[in-house]
Amino acid sequence: MDSFSDPAHRYNRLELGCGAALGLDKVATQGPLRARLKRFGTLGLPEGRPGKGAKRLYSPEQCLQLLVALLLNDAGLDPTIIVPAIKHCWPHMREKVKPATRSCCWLGCSRRSP
Repeated sequence: MDSFSDPAHRYNRLELGCGAALGLDKVATQGPLRARLKRFGTLGLPEGRPGKGAKRLYSPEQCLQLLVALLLNDAGLDPTIIVPAIKHCWPHMREKVKPATRSCCWLGCSRRSP
């Protein structure tokens, strides 16, 4: 597993990173953004669930999937359209967004060499 798909981030870091990327303040991050992320989760984005009682860790790839979903939602698309579209297009999109994690980590993590 490469660092792009290696689960390393807890939910709070995902939430803060998405909020910062969208220019949201802490109140908006804790309320409306959390509800939107939960909605994407109920629709199956990102895929996979932790075992019972286990804390979920998110990979940079999963974080970027959710960020793309949030951006499309901001543009007015419905989550029920966004989730299948991302799942269908992600294999192609993955190769386009993966280099971004090498040059700048919007989740606040340390840089990793390629």
